[in-house]
Amino acid sequence: MEFHEQSTSEKSVVEVKVMTTNGYPRINIEFTPQTTILQFKENLAEKAQCLSKQMRLSNPGNGKRIDQLPDTELVANILRPPITLILCICPIDAKKPTSSIPEEAAESNNSDELAVDAVRQQVRDDYNRWAPVYDTGVNPTRDLEGEALRRIINETIQLGKDNKLDLPPLLNILEVGCGTGKNSAYFLSDEFITTVTTLPYADGARFHHTGIDLSPEMLAIAKQRFITHPSTYFCLGDITQQWESFLTHEHHAFDLIAYSLVLEHIENLDHIFAESARFLKRGGLVYLGELHPIKQYLGTKARFDAEGSGGKMDGSDGTTIVRCFVHHMSDFIHSAEKHGLQLLRMEEFFDDDSKLSANSVYNGIKVPRILALLFQKK
Repeated sequence: MEFHEQSTSEKSVVEVKVMTTNGYPRINIEFTPQTTILQFKENLAEKAQCLSKQMRLSNPGNGKRIDQLPDTELVANILRPPITLILCICPIDAKKPTSSIPEEAAESNNSDELAVDAVRQQVRDDYNRWAPVYDTGVNPTRDLEGEALRRIINETIQLGKDNKLDLPPLLNILEVGCGTGKNSAYFLSDEFITTVTTLPYADGARFHHTGIDLSPEMLAIAKQRFITHPSTYFCLGDITQQWESFLTHEHHAFDLIAYSLVLEHIENLDHIFAESARFLKRGGLVYLGELHPIKQYLGTKARFDAEGSGGKMDGSDGTTIVRCFVHHMSDFIHSAEKHGLQLLRMEEFFDDDSKLSANSVYNGIKVPRILALLFQKK
């Protein structure tokens, strides 16, 4: 879903890319400073009718129909930049569910499902556009999370070597949100593979890495980067779905599942940890590297400009702000524990003093940029 606003002294036009069951057509909504909310809604509904004779327009952000949105919410989401409203159109006469769920509740559930689909499509589209410049842009969050991953995993392997932690050999790895393969380079390095395959408890087993991502454009770069590597398999996948839908090869039981800057784009953590536990060997590890919740509280989100760098936090310079959800530390820990994953380690990573930016410090106190968590399936 995309919005493009064109303004003159007399009127503005919002071009809305709307999710429908038949693709992503665009509709233009014009308004002036004198346009009332009711007029805006009527204009929007009229344009939607042009797409189909029987359509329902809803806001998946809260599952409400557009004509039920409070005026203040509509103004905040549409008429005031940055424009962030997600619009969704679906047929009113869609096939009714055959369950015993009351009609009103069933309609709400369908709206919620469409809401998730619309958000995931938006995230996918944003990362597709970010892909060509993702590796080259200035991105301290990306870089520091990579450092956190390497440090946490290397130190954990050393604990296993020293018999201070009972570990599987880490020979079968699932990298979720592999993107362009920047962190895949660590897992697929000769040094890492030699280390894990020569551990005393490896028993001569072969190493295998699986990388999955929601974005086809990101994934294409990763595939090209490791096109000749014999020990990896990259596939397109949406982790909000059942994992069998994309993990179709034989490597299904993992020793390590790694998430790098992924879960900020996921609303339902329970499904993610449930699937992780299901596909993880007993004793296997789950690593999470996320933008620290404190940074999120202060307004930081995944974002990029034309050069792939951060741009302005409010998007006023044309910067794309990717849809994110705020999760507290306790959200990660409680959800993981609910599905049999025990917290082994929690670390916070800060910007280097030589690389401090304006949002690295709050009221004179350095703010952590990355939260790293390590869980083990018991």
